[in-house]
This record gives sequence, C-alpha cells and structure tokens, in this order.
Amino acid sequence: MSIALNVITGFLGSGKTSLLTRLLQGESLGDTALLINEFGDVGIDHLLVEEVAFKRVILETTGLADPAPILATLNNDVQLRGRVHIGLVITLVDASHAALQERLHPEWLAQVAAADRLLLSKTDLVDDCTPLRLHLQALNAGTPILDSRDIHSGDQLLLGAGLRSAEPAAEVRRWQLHRTTTARHGAAQVCCLSFDRPLDWVGFGVWLSMLLRCHGERILRVKGLLNVNASSAPIVIHGVQHCLHAPVHLPAWPGSDRQSRLVFILRGLDPVLLRRSFEAFSRRFAA
Repeated sequence: MSIALNVITGFLGSGKTSLLTRLLQGESLGDTALLINEFGDVGIDHLLVEEVAFKRVILETTGLADPAPILATLNNDVQLRGRVHIGLVITLVDASHAALQERLHPEWLAQVAAADRLLLSKTDLVDDCTPLRLHLQALNAGTPILDSRDIHSGDQLLLGAGLRSAEPAAEVRRWQLHRTTTARHGAAQVCCLSFDRPLDWVGFGVWLSMLLRCHGERILRVKGLLNVNASSAPIVIHGVQHCLHAPVHLPAWPGSDRQSRLVFILRGLDPVLLRRSFEAFSRRFAA
C-alpha cells in the first residue's frame, strides 16, 4: 500500500510554515511525516521502510519552487513509484502581494495552476479579497478557495488523498468540467474541450502523450473525465505540465452527462491550435 504525499507550496512569505504549525498540532497526526525544502534536496527513502508506519507525508516546498518537477520525480523514480502517491497539492496565496507576484514571477502561476486546494493568507491586510478570489477561480475552476486562518489542526480537506480517496467522484465534481469557453486570465488561458462519442483509449493516449511531450511546459494543468469505449464507467485523468498521473477509474459516472470533457490551463500556447489538434485527432480516436 502506497503512502499519500501532500505537497504544500506557495510563494515566499505566503505563510506555509505557519499553516503547517496549526495543521499538525495534536497527537492525532503523529502518523504524519513532514519534509521541508525542495524535493530533490531531501531524501525520503528512510521513511519508506516497513518498520516506519507513516500514514502520509507532507512536503513543504521552497517559495520559488515549481511543483511540476516534484510531481515528475514521484512518477518517474522507480524506487518511489508504488510506495508513494500524490495526495493533494495545496497552494498558499499571499492576498496582499498576489498581483505583484503574478506579474513578476512565473512560479506563482505554476503553483496556482497545480493546486487542488487554494488557501488565501494575509487577508486581514486587504480591504476586499473578492477580485482575487474570482481571478483564482477563473484560473483553476472548481478548486476550493479557503482562508488560511480558518484551517485548524487535522483539517481533512487538506490532508485527504484526492483522487486516491475512498470517494474520488467527490473530488471530480469540484472540477467544473462543464465549461465550454476559452478565456484569457492574465498570462494564462483556460481551454475546455468536449467529445460526444466514446473514445478509443489507445488513440487518445497517443494524442495526449504527444501533446505533453511537445508542449508540456506550456500546459500548466490538465483535468479530464473520459467516456472510454471499453468501460461502462468514466476514467479520470489529471496532470501538471509534463507529468501525467496514473488514470483513475471511477465506479460510476458522477452525473447523467456521458460526454468526455477536458480542461487545460495554458501559458504561451494558443488554445486555437490545441482545439484544432484535438479535432483532427478526434477522427482517429473515435471508437
């Protein structure tokens, strides 16, 4: 059984350490291991031997970290794969400096796009956080946006296993995959695609693999719910840049709609070209 690894990221001074102090208070989280600093600088093999029975691992990144290499390491490292899986990516956003950080630092957008949970810190220094909340919701639709001051010890919304949980459909419902528009939000663009017929899994996989291989650095996030011809229930995919997580098979559709739906968060990639590529290949991966 693999251990869930939750990543807490956020720009410099956003309050990651303060959050962890509150989150890990209490004896009930004695089965949680905490790692600090960049993933490449911290060895975790000693945490994975049979004698150490941790339920989860939390990794706090440095403020300038792009989460994508961390996730890629987990996917590609032979010794880690099978022992550790990504639970949730939690990103703190400094409400008082978010606009400046977004404008000057590309890591800020990468952190926001990768997030499964967004936490606003220093909200007491801002008169009105509504514009920032709306902007974050537009960038990463469906991701819960919380105030870090409301987080208490053992908050399971942050310590859950995401798509590896007992009820992965609840996570998928948050994704808001029903949008049909393509819109620009600052340096990022959100592109939504849909496909009415069942997909051929192999053909679709070839298209997506080629896309991420060629343009992975410009695809900050992809999330999708797929109607695959050989399955009566949907397959969920999600990835960050070049890193595509293992697909998750849901036990049943989360609603009545059986369309395949994909959402991409792009930076520096024309969504018109992405849509054109999808439509061209769709003739090949139609079941």
